[in-house]
Amino acid sequence: MATPTHQSTATGRIALLDAARSAAIAAMVLYHIVFDLEMFGWISRGTALSPLWRLLAICTASSFLVIAGISFSLGTAHGRGTGPFLKRWAQIAGGAALVSIGTYVILPDAFVFFGILHAIAAALLIGRFLVVLPVAVLTLMAALIISLPYWGKSQMFNAPIFWWTGLQTAPVTAVDYIPLAPWLGAFVFGLAIGKSGLTERLAWVQLPRWATFPGRYSLSIYLLHQPILFAVLSGLRLLV
Repeated sequence: MATPTHQSTATGRIALLDAARSAAIAAMVLYHIVFDLEMFGWISRGTALSPLWRLLAICTASSFLVIAGISFSLGTAHGRGTGPFLKRWAQIAGGAALVSIGTYVILPDAFVFFGILHAIAAALLIGRFLVVLPVAVLTLMAALIISLPYWGKSQMFNAPIFWWTGLQTAPVTAVDYIPLAPWLGAFVFGLAIGKSGLTERLAWVQLPRWATFPGRYSLSIYLLHQPILFAVLSGLRLLV
């Protein structure tokens, strides 16, 4: 029997994008397992911040934002209306609020006040204005935003109300901190990729359904995986 496949459909889904989300989700879950094991004292302190694991976290967050930019660009090109956009944005913003509340209860001194969902929600709003720009301009803008933390930091951004910018000189303590500088650059780069037509030219690619299924439910998996991991690890702690 042939393996079920998933490809571009009338709903606008593209298999490669869903598979890319699936890979990003797998990387995220792996990193959070390491982070949680460290929190529970089962591996050495500082493991999650070691160079290799930190690189995985950076690549994962970048992937989510690039994919979000590509998807937004394609949705705009296909005439996706304001209603569907607002519905999806509300889901992401609501998820971001839940993450902030949940982490504040567990880690009040390092809760997630501007994590990956917050960054995506903000980027989607900004993207409404940027998506009309040409590919070359978007690419240059992405490079500029990514470079901002190297030359644009200032003490004027040190007040906590400005920490979402990423341009403060004061250190910030948070378990998931994805400020707009430099991370918005990844989203804008995704906009450029989406507008270039490269993704749509690869829409014919077929992939096994198991590779694309998680990517179709990325928000739900993001919101549920940590509570599940905490429950499992808490249960194991009681047994050992």
